[in-house]
Order: sequence, then structure tokens, then C-alpha cells
Amino acid sequence: MKKNLFIISLAAFGMSTLAACTKSDFSSNFNDPEKTEVASTEGLFKGLFANDRIKPAYWNIFTFLRPQSAVYTQTIGYTNSLNVYTQNTAYGQDRWSDYYTNTLARYRAMEANYAKYTSPSDIRGYNIFMQVGKVVLYDQTQQMVDLWGDIPFKEAGRVAQTSNPSGPAYDDAKDVYTTMLTDLKAAADFLAVANTTDSFVLHKQILSKNDPMYNGDLAKWRKYANSLRMRIAMRISYQNETLAKQTIEEILGNPTKYPVMEANTDNAQLTYINGNDIRDGMRDGMGGVAGPSYMIDTVMKPAADPRLRFFFSRTVRGEFKGSAPNWNSAQQEDSLAKGRVSIIDSTTFTQNNNFPGVLMTAAEVSFIKAEAFERWGGGTAKTAYENGVKQSIEFYSSINQKSSYASNPKKAATADEITATLASANVAYGTNKEDNLRKIATQKWIDFNWMGSVHGWAEMRRTKYPTLTFTRVNSPSAPTPGTRLLYPPKERLYNAVNFEKVAAKDVMYGKIFWDVK
Repeated sequence: MKKNLFIISLAAFGMSTLAACTKSDFSSNFNDPEKTEVASTEGLFKGLFANDRIKPAYWNIFTFLRPQSAVYTQTIGYTNSLNVYTQNTAYGQDRWSDYYTNTLARYRAMEANYAKYTSPSDIRGYNIFMQVGKVVLYDQTQQMVDLWGDIPFKEAGRVAQTSNPSGPAYDDAKDVYTTMLTDLKAAADFLAVANTTDSFVLHKQILSKNDPMYNGDLAKWRKYANSLRMRIAMRISYQNETLAKQTIEEILGNPTKYPVMEANTDNAQLTYINGNDIRDGMRDGMGGVAGPSYMIDTVMKPAADPRLRFFFSRTVRGEFKGSAPNWNSAQQEDSLAKGRVSIIDSTTFTQNNNFPGVLMTAAEVSFIKAEAFERWGGGTAKTAYENGVKQSIEFYSSINQKSSYASNPKKAATADEITATLASANVAYGTNKEDNLRKIATQKWIDFNWMGSVHGWAEMRRTKYPTLTFTRVNSPSAPTPGTRLLYPPKERLYNAVNFEKVAAKDVMYGKIFWDVK
């Protein structure tokens, strides 16, 4: 029994294990299902958002994004130390455990609750919670696959319901992706009916009181479900182009049946009530960090991109300048100490207790559309691409303007600035297919920035854009950035029988199945 208590699916025994991973700073923002003897389905659903991997929290920023995916994507400046690319598997363990003891655990508990309903009304009505909850679950599950590859999934959290004494088996990463695509389509189809049928009125009212993101707006949940399905499909588009193309064309060819995010008002994002911990997490996690040279000096500054002033501060010389990855560590540290390189902006990020938890945005959807149209036709790629750039600029401009830190306000982005940026050589859409795909990927990388660098890292591996130069360091194990994360130590120890079956894949320079370009 001891082995199962520490197994990767720490959630297997239900709510008793959830208390260990509850973050106290969420108590004022979310109903805490662990504080009741029997957790309700709606309480468990609301708890899905009590997640430091969604919230801009210190532990996620400082221990995971800053040393890992933000370095691997060069969305921040960093020092070329011996261990700059080395993975801290203890911090990876935290990221891994958060998924299994929070996101997946809560959803499995929702499934257990749902199985107990006997009235046709509850069976039908509470299915709304199961379907919208599945969208959040799969948003996080995709990230787990993109970071590690094969993961325990179907059996995870079900030890009490399975005869497998060794713990949850690993699912093939490709199979997890297929499951997500199938289930998200089913969720979208169900929500289309639930959104228009009067018999769901009562349960939609319950949802509206327990939905911290969309307040029960099923039209927006449908857009999120379909947009996430597009993200997942595009991620496999070089590995299984047929399935990716079929999925995206089905969605974009049926906008009434499968609506997607079209504007920033559709974004899947959370605003937190008690934001001081957001500011503290941002400040302590990313305060004083240098801006990256390629993003600032090669891409954004030549395009007069207004996001520069939202992303970064000016140097002592009054300019935007990034820390170059080919400088030695002494040069990098000296330039930062003397204010000769830009740092992450305080108004938008490090002093802003209004920064949202962002899951997916309309800009990302526009870039997915642009790539689909460029590769397969069916729409105007240039229009979708320019919409994506415009939406991204307006999104970050809005965050900056709504910042709680008013001592350093920036001018809101103007229509003329956006037009000028779109016309610049670095950004302007052209006639060469590969160059256009490079620009789409680069703008998506800018839009993800360091906060979305888990997805940015996945997209860089998938598309091979932008083409970044990393200084090779004198490390025997990690001389350059890896292409996947190493499995965490407790997984190897306590799920040893199943881990042994994937151990050969557990190499830092191995590839996730969709990384084939």
C-alpha cells in the first residue's frame, strides 16, 4: 500500500490526498472542496482553476518557467553559466505532481461523483460540468505530454478501480493526443446542444455560480473547446498531417457548429480577486530579469513593435536592448548590473497584481488559422496572420493599461502603430510559403512570451522557428537546451515497474512524437 500512496497518481485515493497540494492563497478566490466532507461536482470543477500552473504564481515562474522553458525559448535573457540548460528534476517533480494531485485528481473525483447521479435531470445536467471540466483537463494534459512524452493517464487516479497492483501504466503520447481530439469533439457537440436547450437551465445556473472564467457562458466554452482542439491538431500536423488537416478543416468549415475564439473577449483567462500574491509572485519570480536579444534587437525593434514597451523597460541610455546569448557570463552580468540591457517590464508584469492567468487567446487561434490556410488553403492566411498580430498587441496593451502599478504608465498601442508594424520587413506577410510560415511561428513565439513558454517551447520544436543561436556551455550532461524533460525522481522510484517500460525514452535529447520536422 505504501507504494501506491507515493505513486504518480497521488490522487488515486480521492480527496484525502488533495489537501496536501492545496495552495492557501487560493482560499479567498475559490470554493475549497477539501473543506467539506463530501465535495460537490461544482466545487470540484471550480477547484480545477486553483492551480499555480494557470495562475501567475511564484513557484511556477521562479522554479519552472524562468530556469526552464523561458531559457529554452530565449524569451528572457539569462547567464551562460555551466548549468544554464541543466534540468532541475526536483522542480520538474513539482510540475508533474501538481497535475496529478490537482488537475487530474479533481477531474477523477468529478467522474466518481457523476457516476452516483441517478435522476435523468442530474445525469444530463451535470454532464455540462464534465464536458467543460474536460476542456480544462486536456489543456493541462497536452502540456504534460509536450513536456515529457508518454505519461500515465487512463489508469492514473484510478488505483482503487483497477487491478494493476504496480500503479498506473503509461499511455503512449500519441494515443493521449488521439483521445483528446476525440473527446474534445464530443464535448463541443454536447455543449452546442446544452447551450440552446431549456432543460439545462438549472444546471447552467449552477455552473454560472461556480465558473470563475466564463461565468457559465457556454458559447465561450464552446469556442475554447474548439480552439483547443485546433491547437492539439496543429501540434501533430507534421507527424500526422492528414488527421490535423481534417480536424482543423472540419472546425473552420463549420463555424456555426464549431465556433472558435475570434476576439480577446473570448480569451480563456482568469482574473484573480486578491492580486497581491500575483504581484509578489511576478516580482520575486521575474523581477530584474534581462530581456532577450533576438526578440528585442532582431525581431521587435526593427519592426517598431509597440509590444516592446509593454514587455521591457528602457536601458540607462533610453533604448530597448537585449542581453545577447553569445556574450560571456561576465559581460551579461555586468551589462545587467549597469542598466545597459532592458529588463522585464514592471507595469505589465512584475508589479502588476492584475495580470491574468492565461490559458488560450484569440491571437493564438488566428496564428493557427494562418498556418492552416498557408499550408492547406481554405482561407486567407495573410488576414488571419495580421489579425493575430493585432490581437496580440491589443491584448498586451490592455494588460498594461489595466495594471495596478500606475507609476509607470505606457501609451496604449494605436492603430497607426499596428499598421506600421504589419508593414515592416520583419513582419509583413509575403508570397514565399516557408518565409510566411517562419513569420507566423515567430509572431506566435512573441505572443506566448515567457508566460506561455511551455507552449512556445513546443512550437519551436515543432516548427523549428524562430531559428535561435544558443551558446554551448561546458556541461557534460546539458551543453545545449534539451528537447524534452526528464521524468521526475519519485516517478522512477514509486512507479518503477511501469517506468521501466518507458525508461529507454527518458533522455534529455529525446523527442516528443510530433517533433519530426
